[in-house]
Amino acid sequence: MSRLPRLTPRKLPQQDRSRALVDAVLAAAKRIVVRDGIVDAKIVDIAELAGVSPGSLYQYFPNLASVVASLHVSLIEDSIADLTDNLLEFREAPIDDVAAVIALVPLRNVRDDVEVHRVLALAAPRLGTERKLSPVFERERTLLRSFFSSRHDVDHLDPESAAFVVTSAVRGCIDAALTETPSRIGAPELDLSLTSLVQRYLARPKA
Repeated sequence: MSRLPRLTPRKLPQQDRSRALVDAVLAAAKRIVVRDGIVDAKIVDIAELAGVSPGSLYQYFPNLASVVASLHVSLIEDSIADLTDNLLEFREAPIDDVAAVIALVPLRNVRDDVEVHRVLALAAPRLGTERKLSPVFERERTLLRSFFSSRHDVDHLDPESAAFVVTSAVRGCIDAALTETPSRIGAPELDLSLTSLVQRYLARPKA
């Protein structure tokens, strides 16, 4: 078995200038991987577009796989932050409305950057980026587990199991659409189907 590439950044940015450099690298990487694909993307091109030297880039990222993994993590973290804000706003809303938030916020975030999400989803198995994404998705499940624990209208469900089922279903459907039929990502039918899926799962069984 071939050795998996190192995905962890060499060091984490601590100062504003360092964070700005990393942000510029990730923004450039989004454009390069869409333009050239993962196979043909080059560190030197990302550095040039980001306006930094390759040496400066290598201070934070040991290789292209590390840049790609960090970009993927960053996009998912942005989606989870958006979900957190929406759950806070809808914390007193009817459970059907909450279900729509849980289903549609991740989809909306993917839809905003569908080309880069598709490239990253297709590359993840080959690069092994799932191991970097796993703790990020665990934070999403923790968020929903805590939210479900605070809602009496879903107390018929185990919060931990519910968080796992819902996130796995939503993310699984989105990833399948990205890798198999990307045209579905923009289809209203996917919005309706995902929303209905989560609503039916969270609904209290009728006596």
